[in-house]
Amino acid sequence: MAYIVRRQSVYYLNLRLPKHLFPNRHTLRVSLRVRERQAALFAAASLAQQINNHLIEHPLTTPKTLRALCEQWRAAVPQQMTKT
Repeated sequence: MAYIVRRQSVYYLNLRLPKHLFPNRHTLRVSLRVRERQAALFAAASLAQQINNHLIEHPLTTPKTLRALCEQWRAAVPQQMTKT
């Protein structure tokens, strides 16, 4: 489950990390750089799935590396079409 948090007008992904892999770090918070809730939910679900898949394959990844990967994956998430 992906959790989003709104700070001012921007949504953030707030993902709980597994305690057995990250005993000193409880969550990973990454800006989604979107202002609409539906777009934030879509992007957060996509990022959470990619993070979980990565942790299954590479459980010793550091939080710093996870954050860098999230920034790359966030750029690859397709943006929703907006009506004009």
